[in-house]
Order: sequence, then structure tokens, then C-alpha cells
Amino acid sequence: MKKLKQYFVFTIFAVGLSMIISPAHGGRISGKTSTQTLPPHSDPQTAPLPSNTRAVTLPSTSMEYQKIEKPLATKLEDTPDFDIAGELRDMELLYSKKSTFISRRFKGLRFRVALMNRGKLNTVTKNVPFRIQVINTLTNTLIKQENYLQENLEIRNNYWVLTSKMEILFLLNVNAAPEKLNDVKLVVDIDPANVFGEAHEHRGNNTCIATW
Repeated sequence: MKKLKQYFVFTIFAVGLSMIISPAHGGRISGKTSTQTLPPHSDPQTAPLPSNTRAVTLPSTSMEYQKIEKPLATKLEDTPDFDIAGELRDMELLYSKKSTFISRRFKGLRFRVALMNRGKLNTVTKNVPFRIQVINTLTNTLIKQENYLQENLEIRNNYWVLTSKMEILFLLNVNAAPEKLNDVKLVVDIDPANVFGEAHEHRGNNTCIATW
């Protein structure tokens, strides 16, 4: 009986001791902190991979675009019957014959005109009038004017046709003429009265001009 009492007392003492130790042990566990520090974080750098793509510059919204005027389509029905064009050809400077007492002297101009019909008529046979003017470019003054009529000219629309020779005679440094031919302008108007009935917009190639 005595041994049973001693065992009972020992058991109570052991239970009480465990109750005292457990909170303290638990407190040490919950309050424990680590003294180890993690290594500082660094961003890993990787070499850029080669790319097969090319950068494309995007168009700016402030870019100014040039407006391109497209020529109007030309239809056969819009082509006129007559659109006479001309070019000066075979230009000659005329001089007087040299004599014993008088030196050679300039006296005028001689030339031909090449004609072509830019219109749709293939062949046109007509009398073509011409107005020839010589102008002093220093004073913008008319020196002389001549009128010619080339009869029965066959004008085609696939090649040039030459007129016979025409000329206009005048002397330098006389009346309204300048001293030098470099100050003279020759103007040849084809069909000045427009007997062909060309539209105004097709008359721009009816004038031939020569300067020196």
C-alpha cells in the first residue's frame, strides 16, 4: 500500500513537471529566428538571341504626300481632225555678194517649215497660209512682217512634210533692227487665221520661233 501511494505521488509530480516544461519549450520554438541571410538577388543577364526580323519604320501621320496628276485618257473620238504642228528646218543666213568696194553684208533669212497633222485625219491636202515676223528682242519691236501661202500641201499624220523655201529680207542696224543678229527673233505662225478650224487648245504647236 505504501508503494502504491509513492507511485501515485510520483505520477502526479511527473504530470505537473511536463505541464511546466511544455509551454517553455513551445515558446522557444515559436520565437526562434534564423541568423542565415539569403544571397542578394540579381537579375540574370542573357545574351540576345539573333533575330531574322528587320525593324520597319512606320509612316508618320504628319507626312505630306505629293499629288500626282494623271494625264487624261485620250480616246479616238476626242482626237480632233486637225492639230497642225510645225518645226523650222534648213535655216540660212542671207548675205549680199561681196564687191570691190562693198563688203559682204547680212540681208535676211531663208528657211523651210516641216508640217505634220497630229489629228486623226491621215492625209490632208490644203493651201496653208504663213505669217513671218522678225522682232527686235531688245525693244520688243516688230522689224518686218511677210505673209506666204503654200498651195496644195499634202500634210500627213505619220511623218513630216517640208514646205518650199520661204525668206524674209531685212538689214541690221536699219530702222527698228538691232546691230546684231543675236538680238533678233524669228516667229513663224502656221495658219494664223485658223482656216483649218483647230480648237484653241490645239493651237500651241502652230508657232515656230528661232533666236541666235
